[in-house]
Amino acid sequence: MDCGLRRHAGGARVTARRLFATHASLSRLNGHALSSPKVKIINTDAFRWLQASVETFDAIVVDFPGPTNFAIGKLYTSCFYTLRDQRLAAGGYAVVQTTSPLIARRSFWTVVNPIESAGLAATPYHAHVQSFGEWGYVIASRRPR
Repeated sequence: MDCGLRRHAGGARVTARRLFATHASLSRLNGHALSSPKVKIINTDAFRWLQASVETFDAIVVDFPGPTNFAIGKLYTSCFYTLRDQRLAAGGYAVVQTTSPLIARRSFWTVVNPIESAGLAATPYHAHVQSFGEWGYVIASRRPR
């Protein structure tokens, strides 16, 4: 598995924000894809990075831990999603992992609501994840203006 980087030899690039500098078993699992020169690792607060960044992206994948404190909770606000929208290219999409829509229904919808209040179209869905069971996600895109 190479996260698609080798298949897209052209202009495909990945910018990732990661909490851990190295993880040997994950690195082996993805074929050392994060070592590609097409990958730029950002290791900083996601909220502050979005505030300072001027880059735009065709796709943004958001996979944060649950909002258990202020530092993480601010990543689930309409303010954060507005910042993320500013980094999303026209016609781009973002996906946010949420929680189980079956077990934590209220938490699932508390992710959808700030995305919509930031002016984005939100399409919730769920998929089976072997280690978690049914897991929720939200695809967000700009609404036609």
